[in-house]
Amino acid sequence: YGDFGWLGAGIYFGSEFATAEQYATKGKARGTACMLLARVALGKPQVQTKQDGSISAPKAGCDSVHGDPTKKNSEFDDHEYCVYTQTQHQMSYLVEFRPSAKAGTAL
Repeated sequence: YGDFGWLGAGIYFGSEFATAEQYATKGKARGTACMLLARVALGKPQVQTKQDGSISAPKAGCDSVHGDPTKKNSEFDDHEYCVYTQTQHQMSYLVEFRPSAKAGTAL
């Protein structure tokens, strides 16, 4: 499960709509896209400033990993959060929206 991305093999979440929109694909029939809103149990996050695709779990004492763009010399452009167990998230809402030109650009 999960995605081998900048925080390793995990389940990725973001806090900004604009970032998540880049992963949405516009449907052909209605021209809309869908996004899931989730509740995520981040617990104590491990703050990460370097991209590391080899992460498979947070460090001892942490429950998730946070790619933090606000830290000095961070390699992240946006806040990225990653959990490594399926029990740390719950899908809450499915939102249908009209995407901007940025939709799907990260795919």
